[in-house]
Amino acid sequence: MSRKNYLNTILRFFTLTVLFICLCAFQTTTWTIVFGSFPVPQTWLVLIVFLIVKWPLYTGIFFTYFLGFIMIFYTQAPLKMMWISLNLLYIILWTLKNRIHSTSLMLFAGLSGLGSILYSVIYILISSMLEPNPTKYYVLHRLTEAGLTFLISIPLYFVFNYIDQLFFTKKEWKSSVNQSQDNYS
Repeated sequence: MSRKNYLNTILRFFTLTVLFICLCAFQTTTWTIVFGSFPVPQTWLVLIVFLIVKWPLYTGIFFTYFLGFIMIFYTQAPLKMMWISLNLLYIILWTLKNRIHSTSLMLFAGLSGLGSILYSVIYILISSMLEPNPTKYYVLHRLTEAGLTFLISIPLYFVFNYIDQLFFTKKEWKSSVNQSQDNYS
């Protein structure tokens, strides 16, 4: 990989990390100031779904671990709960993505809504097994979150796609995907 590709990769990771932090800040502060206790769309989860849909497997997993670590500073969730939940979510959504073979906007929005529901279910199940004081169910609240996540994922898709294409052309990204698949085959 050339020096320019390394620089593009670093800039891409940095830009998406800053965007992830902004999405977390929006979700934890701005939304609650404006809308009070109304359920919040999981904007940070939309970025994770974008990584699953668009990025190569190993790069996406590494970056998801990193974003999970950043997420603990915005929530009361322990790191083990975040990483276990995100890993299981990644496996399920990555399997679904590979079965469907599409990267369209509606697949992305559908996977974002489904990912919100799955993340809640996975987190609740893991919490009930590992924590002495497990997370509550709040079914209507979680379904409203999933619906709002589905809706907010549509404009965020264009933002993420723009940033993704800003640093790499499709030719460079596909060649790096093919190279990484050859290395791990």
